[in-house]
Amino acid sequence: MNSLFDPSILKPGDIILYYTEDPVDFLIAVKTGKRIGHVEVVAENGQSYASRNGIGVNQYPLRLDGAVCVRRPVNIFDFTAGVKWFNEAAKGQGYDWKGLATFTSLINEGEEGKMFCSEFVVNFFRACGYNPVNPSQPAYETSPRDLWILGTFETVWALNDYYK
Repeated sequence: MNSLFDPSILKPGDIILYYTEDPVDFLIAVKTGKRIGHVEVVAENGQSYASRNGIGVNQYPLRLDGAVCVRRPVNIFDFTAGVKWFNEAAKGQGYDWKGLATFTSLINEGEEGKMFCSEFVVNFFRACGYNPVNPSQPAYETSPRDLWILGTFETVWALNDYYK
């Protein structure tokens, strides 16, 4: 993590994009053409909401190692509604290994009741009443890279010019 990063800039609902040495993150980054392989939603009290590789959907201690970019929704959203959805519908779901194959175009959708990281983030924001991608686009068709290039978020911190 860049020593210039100040975690106090983080607000609930920000997303953190990561690039790490994790083999899954690396493969996602290679396949999607950008050095971004994972994404999480900032929660309150030093926590995040995420579907972590191989573990699944849960609330985790905020992870800053490997952070390359922090993005913030450009429009108003109902964070409380997203947290409610998380607690009632998403928390505890498994990791969607099959869904990752949608990036390869070998399959059309993932496993019901499981999510990978960017699929989770899209569903979280949709529960907040905020649609970060085209409304007709299934969440499982969204890669972490997509959340970096979409105009529905603005960059509030980047590791370097590559991620601005």
